[in-house]
Amino acid sequence: NQVKAELQLTSREHRALKQTRLFRLREVYLFHPFSIRKLLHLVYLVVGAFFPRALRSALMPHANRLIGRANEPSATHAKSAVAYQVKLSSSPPKSAPKVVHVIANFMTGGSSRLVVDLVEYLGGSIQQVVLTSFNPSPPAYVGVEIDECPLSPTIEPFVEYFKRTVPDIVHVHYWGDCDEPWYAKAIEAANSLGLPVIENINTPIEPFRSAAVVKYVYVSDYVRTVFGESDLHHLTIYPGSDFNLFRRGKNDHTPDNCVGMVYRLECDKLNEEAILPFIRIVQLRPETRILIVGGGTLLDSFRSAVRAASVAANFEFTGYVSYDELPDLYRRMSLFVAPVWKESFGQVVPFAMSMKIPVVGYDVGAIGEIIEDYTLLAPAKDIECLAQISVRLLDSAKQRRQIGETLHKRAEGLFSVESMSRQYAQLYSDIILDACKEPA
Repeated sequence: NQVKAELQLTSREHRALKQTRLFRLREVYLFHPFSIRKLLHLVYLVVGAFFPRALRSALMPHANRLIGRANEPSATHAKSAVAYQVKLSSSPPKSAPKVVHVIANFMTGGSSRLVVDLVEYLGGSIQQVVLTSFNPSPPAYVGVEIDECPLSPTIEPFVEYFKRTVPDIVHVHYWGDCDEPWYAKAIEAANSLGLPVIENINTPIEPFRSAAVVKYVYVSDYVRTVFGESDLHHLTIYPGSDFNLFRRGKNDHTPDNCVGMVYRLECDKLNEEAILPFIRIVQLRPETRILIVGGGTLLDSFRSAVRAASVAANFEFTGYVSYDELPDLYRRMSLFVAPVWKESFGQVVPFAMSMKIPVVGYDVGAIGEIIEDYTLLAPAKDIECLAQISVRLLDSAKQRRQIGETLHKRAEGLFSVESMSRQYAQLYSDIILDACKEPA
């Protein structure tokens, strides 16, 4: 018992240390790839650590404008992206419980897609609205109620919003970074009103701890184990995917000679070296085609690297595409490569699995947990090893089909949107029931 108590004390002290600004400043500086968001995060942590509260409050409106600009999609994205129409089979009754989804930006991405899936699959029984600091123009999603609340020196705008909407649950989709001060205000406002908060931790990051949070939900066991606790307040719910779009017919086998990836080409998961395994694959196997789906700040550097290696003829860069275009792009792939430096879950991998596409990548974060086959993973940053694994599979259609079938069954069993929605519906119900039992 004494040893257990000492371990618990050490664990609490370690968590407290990791929450300090100086420790977080060190982590961001050493381990996050260079990006505008990294610079903003560093500035926020430095100001918070070394400047008085009055000055921090005065700087918040300016920080909000910078964060908004960093979140704005590129001109190419604005021209090419098509807003996703949220589909509601029926409207919930006026007496239905209400959930406010709090998310720092509502751009295209995994966290936003998780919100949209919950709105679509639980929309007939639960009222759901979105509160964000940034909704792009043109919007990424339409058909759901979205309100904007910019970063403010006080919690009052959030308090007023929650009083007006009267939610039963505030569901926070947290990724920290330079958006942490905005999330902090939203959670503090919910706490001041006694509203229960669910906090999804959607990236490999320490959760924002608050007495208002009744459940911390992690998108993988990897994130929960590294950053969470082993008690009942911390649980894993895998993000679910709508596999109805991402299916193959019985005799619709993957093609040959095409390696692809689907990501936002940003530094949150990728870096400038992410293109190198694809270049090496072409060098080892010149007949291979490469399909890079997605846009972002890394796109130009990827194109430059491909031209410098004299393999541009093998590459196709789609830029940003709409969600509805993804299935046809996946159908062109023989193999999906995940050359990430950080990964908490990533729905693009289950999409590939559902379409019976073998997935290879670096052994980073939750990738191994998702595919559960470590023979398909290379050590982090080992470009040659990842390329060799890819070439071996490209040369064996039979092995690709066997792996594809196995991954398909795993995706259907663990990562479907139906499974995810059932778990969140039960969580919402339990929290609302617990709130009703509490004495007035």
